[in-house]
Amino acid sequence: MLLRAIRSRFKNRLPGDNEKPCLVMLLICGRQAFLVNKGHIVKILIADDEVKLRSIFKTILSREFSDISIDAVVNGAEAVDAFRAVNYDVLLMDLYMPVQDGYGACLEIQEICGKEKLKMPYVIFCTGYTAPKEIIKLVADKNHYALLSKPVEYKKLIDAIKAVK
Repeated sequence: MLLRAIRSRFKNRLPGDNEKPCLVMLLICGRQAFLVNKGHIVKILIADDEVKLRSIFKTILSREFSDISIDAVVNGAEAVDAFRAVNYDVLLMDLYMPVQDGYGACLEIQEICGKEKLKMPYVIFCTGYTAPKEIIKLVADKNHYALLSKPVEYKKLIDAIKAVK
């Protein structure tokens, strides 16, 4: 019944049906939410040097959303390498990591997107410290960036993921 109502709303076409309409939808079915982004599974990359946080983020997102793919890396350099291999829709990025920080990785991913004409992923920065001015300005100026303070609250994490546009 829900699917029929959605098809009716979108003139009997869902994202992925001839790739139109091109939008992100959030479908709530019981307690599970399904993120549908242009007819494909939403790909999320978690970049955090803390093993427990990566595990917690994966658990929360897996419980809350169905039809998502989650990968995890331990630093910004690995995040850039992972992005080169897989064009992620969402990056959940710690700001302060060894080897390369989250902001540096984000800038490098922006450069890759510009050169290869890829869509920049939605970036959710996380930090347990005061965020640098560059990050605060970036989040304030652009609607596909978010900033969460650690410890990250369950609801704020879910809301940030749901805000993917």
